[in-house]
Amino acid sequence: MRLQSAEAAARTPDRDLPEMKTILYYIEPAIFRDDPLFLAPWQAYFRAFALRSQDRSRAFLASSQSLCALPHDIFDETVPIDSRCVLEPFGGDRMLYGRDLFADAGLENRPLLEQLRLLDDRFSSSAPRKTAT
Repeated sequence: MRLQSAEAAARTPDRDLPEMKTILYYIEPAIFRDDPLFLAPWQAYFRAFALRSQDRSRAFLASSQSLCALPHDIFDETVPIDSRCVLEPFGGDRMLYGRDLFADAGLENRPLLEQLRLLDDRFSSSAPRKTAT
């Protein structure tokens, strides 16, 4: 149902409005190839996706401090994850870090897992808002 005016939207009970979704976009926080912006094209991809769904979702970005520091006009909030912290259990060795992430090397990256758990708690406990369409 399309509302005709803001006045009509104000009169519409919340139960008639679609639920606003919360989407957390996650871009790997570790720095690869000695370039903190190596994964920046992913931010542009996620931005395009978020832009198309902004009327029915809230968009959050979690990534490295470098990527979160880039201008972002579409994300409601950015959540920086310390790259050094997630590489620390591997002595800064990105190959070991990648092997642990993708090849199940059996090493647990506790700092990264803790960051992801905090993100999950934060965004799953926030009540989605409703919006008029």
